[in-house]
Amino acid sequence: MDVYEMGGYLPLELGAGTGFFKNIEDTHILELNTGRAAIWCAVMSLDVDKVMVPYFYCPDIIKMLQNMDVEIIFYHIGEDLMPVNINMDESNFVIILVNYYGIIGNEVVNYSKKFKKVIIDQAHAFYYPPVMNDGVMNVYSCRKFFGVPDGAYLIGKGIKDFSLERDVSYNRAVFLLKSIELGTNSAYLESKLNETEIGKNILKMSLLTKHILNGINYELISEKRKRNFEYLHNRFDNIQLLKIPNGDKVPYVYPLMLNQGIHETLVQHNVYVPILWKDLINNNDKNTVEYMYASRIMALPIDQRYDIPDLEYLISLVLDISKNNN
Repeated sequence: MDVYEMGGYLPLELGAGTGFFKNIEDTHILELNTGRAAIWCAVMSLDVDKVMVPYFYCPDIIKMLQNMDVEIIFYHIGEDLMPVNINMDESNFVIILVNYYGIIGNEVVNYSKKFKKVIIDQAHAFYYPPVMNDGVMNVYSCRKFFGVPDGAYLIGKGIKDFSLERDVSYNRAVFLLKSIELGTNSAYLESKLNETEIGKNILKMSLLTKHILNGINYELISEKRKRNFEYLHNRFDNIQLLKIPNGDKVPYVYPLMLNQGIHETLVQHNVYVPILWKDLINNNDKNTVEYMYASRIMALPIDQRYDIPDLEYLISLVLDISKNNN
C-alpha cells in the first residue's frame, strides 16, 4: 500500500499516465513480477492435470512447471514456428502456445481456437491484444519491452484470487540508473542479479515498476519498434532463411536466421543478442528444428533506443560477418 507522506525531499519524477491495459476489467487482469509467475497463476486458474509445452521454450518456465502438480507433455514445432503432431485425445489439459519473437500472433490465435484451455504466451508481443474467450489466458512480459526491474501481466476470464505479497524492487533497480550514465554493459552484472532475484518468488508487480509503466509513451515505442523491424526485414531479405508472416506487428526482436550462428562474433563487436534458448543447443539433437532455431537465429535488437543510423551499423556488421563466414 502507498504510504501517505508530506514534505521532505522530492522523489524521482515519473509520468502520471495510465498502464497499457487500462481498459481491462480488474477481475480479468493480474499484475505480477515475472512471466513465470503469470504462467504459474494461469495453470492454477485453469485447474488442469496436464500442460502441453513446446520443446522450444524457456527452460526456467519448464523447471517451474516440473515443480507443479501437473504432468508435462512436450510437443515439437515446425518450420513455421507452429505446433506439430498434437494429441487432441488428452483429457483435462492446457496447451501453451508461444508467439515466438512476436511475429506469429494471428497464426497462434487462430490455432488456439482448437482447444478448450489455452495459455497464449505473448512475452515476445506486448502489444498483441489479449484473447478474452473462456478458457484462454494471456501472458505478457514488461521487461522484454521496457526498462523496468520486474513486471508481467496475466489477462483472461476466470483468474483465481491469489494471496500474493508485493515485490519490492528499489534495491535491485540500480542497474537501470547506472545504465543511463555508464551504458548497459556497465550494469550487466547487476541486471543478471536482478533477473536471478525476481525468479525466486511469485509476487505482485512492484510499485516502482507500476509507476514507471504508467509514464511510458506506448504509442511512440510501438511505432519505433515497427519501423525498425521493417527496416531490417527489407535490408536482410536476401539472406533471411526464416519465413516471416506478413501483417502488422510490434515484435520483441528481429529474428534473423542464417546458415550458421554468429552470436559470439556479434558480442565481440558489442552487439548483445540473446540466444533463445541456449540450453536447447546443449540438450537437443542437431537434426531437430529446435536446435536449428536456437543455434542459427540471431535475435537482433529493434527496440526504441535505436534509430536508422544504428540499424545501418548493425546491418553492415551482420553482412560483413556473414560474408567472412561463407
